[in-house]
Amino acid sequence: MVGSYSLIPPYLALLQALIEGTTCFLESYGSMRKVVVVDGTSLKGKFGGCFLSASAQGLVFISDRHASINTGLRKVYNHAHHVACVVHLWRNIKAIFKKNRFANLMSAVVRAFTVTEFNQKFIEIQKINPACAKYLVDIGFGQWTRSYFKGMRYNIIDSNIAESWNGVIKEAREYPLITMFEYIHTTVMGWLALRRAKANRETGTLTPNVRKLVEEDFDLSTGLSVRDIGDLEFQVQDNTEECFTVLLGPDNCSCIEYDEISIPCIHALAAATRIGFPSDALVAPTYYVPTWRQAFVGKIYSVLAVGGLEI
Repeated sequence: MVGSYSLIPPYLALLQALIEGTTCFLESYGSMRKVVVVDGTSLKGKFGGCFLSASAQGLVFISDRHASINTGLRKVYNHAHHVACVVHLWRNIKAIFKKNRFANLMSAVVRAFTVTEFNQKFIEIQKINPACAKYLVDIGFGQWTRSYFKGMRYNIIDSNIAESWNGVIKEAREYPLITMFEYIHTTVMGWLALRRAKANRETGTLTPNVRKLVEEDFDLSTGLSVRDIGDLEFQVQDNTEECFTVLLGPDNCSCIEYDEISIPCIHALAAATRIGFPSDALVAPTYYVPTWRQAFVGKIYSVLAVGGLEI
């Protein structure tokens, strides 16, 4: 190894010594949703290279479908689901088929919760551009759609979190390796401290963003018609007169939205209101404030020196 590459082993050893339990994984990962967004970015230093990062939203892997990422996942996480980032997919479609008008339609197709809803939207793509439809079929619907995906990806359909992270380290990519690592190290240390403080200040049951979403959906649910079917089972009719079946025990709805993201849809909220069931109790523990706090319980400490050099 040459230059700063030779300092990587002692640097990692110092990290493990400073932060109890560190073995190159985040200790609080168990409190996050099991979705990992993978992306790579080029290093700009003398020796070049690629920095591959994995950003957790909370085991499903989302990436730009680069061949090297596919190969690595097959070797290490051969039982995990791997899906495409829809933003990268959309960029490819624009580059190949020169179609900007697909944006809203593609978004609707990707986000469809049921196969029926997906088919209705996908037929429109087939009518507009059969070649593009074939391209998407060849990729495999399970690779990029909600409705055909067999795993649990919650509401995460793109790799924006990893793209944002690459933007954070854009300048640091030109630094020597250990300096770049320490830049990342101290940046994450600050982020965790801020998020830990924010989570500890929260007094509600649900995380702020989820609470806002539930409140908005609750307002939309107030005008829906609800009829009893059986014990904790209801028929809910929306404003288009389409009917959905809600079962509050196992917490599911025939619209599939509730099942997929574990946050109650408007139909489930309408059913819960009918029997006076609290809406917060319908939300998965993943979105509770105690789980949120647990994600940031671990602390990161500074590395003062490595290889005889101060950082």
